[in-house]
Amino acid sequence: MVTTKKNTVKKTTSKTAKKTTTKKAPAKKPTISKTVSKPAIKKPTPPIHPPKLHPEKKYNGWMISNSLIKRSLAVFGHMIIGQLLIFIPLWILLVVLSLLFINATSIS
Repeated sequence: MVTTKKNTVKKTTSKTAKKTTTKKAPAKKPTISKTVSKPAIKKPTPPIHPPKLHPEKKYNGWMISNSLIKRSLAVFGHMIIGQLLIFIPLWILLVVLSLLFINATSIS
């Protein structure tokens, strides 16, 4: 048997006979893979932006400002308001108690 470039096979019947018959070679079946590989999913890279303290909030006050001076003044102002809310009722209570004590001692 002799194969040629055209995928044909020549077969000789005998040495003395010069008759030849030509057969085509069987075509190869394509192999089908049973496992289907999924393409690799790449995670999208986050965009590079300058850092913001709270980008999802719509409040744009001094407490979340990018300026250090604005933030420090806002904290100082909140501290003053908090101290006044605590100490004003205490002062009123002390004045009332002291007036009661002075009146109580002056009567006797």
